[in-house]
Amino acid sequence: MKKSIGALYILSLFLLTCASSKTSRPELFTIEYKDPVIEGRKHIDSLRTYGVNEIIGYYLGCRDCIPGNHLSYYVFWHFNDIWFATKFTKTNRYKTINGYGPNSKIDSTFINTLSNNKLNKSNIIMSGYSYEEVKILVQNKELNYVLKYDEKKDNKHNEKVKFTDAMYALIAIIPNEEWIAIDY
Repeated sequence: MKKSIGALYILSLFLLTCASSKTSRPELFTIEYKDPVIEGRKHIDSLRTYGVNEIIGYYLGCRDCIPGNHLSYYVFWHFNDIWFATKFTKTNRYKTINGYGPNSKIDSTFINTLSNNKLNKSNIIMSGYSYEEVKILVQNKELNYVLKYDEKKDNKHNEKVKFTDAMYALIAIIPNEEWIAIDY
């Protein structure tokens, strides 16, 4: 009995020593997640502060979709005759790249044209759906709109749909190696 109590005592000391040893436990780190829409909008606000007058925000979102989707918010801006772009995800901000921008002339007339284009709303009620969110700022004019995927089918010739499709195509042609991640 004394041997088993002694062995139990030695075993418990050994386990206590192992459990309290710092070298036996791996170091833990945490990943900070940010909302790419909020970060993109902050970037737009900072560009406005610096006097940039042609800015486009683009977000391909999804309502009630699979959790953990890595959706991106893109900010395009025109300054000194050059288009720039920055990408935001929930884990990273990306270095600004240049030379990528819309083919359309983005001015007050363009915003007025888009503003006057009304979308035919879909009668389909969906609990989960993808959508595109666009924010355009030119001088002191601003236009914001959201386009649900099912609305695009009924509005193929609408200027908002054409512009949104052009922005999606623009993002698709930017090579992935152009985007270099920077941690927040």
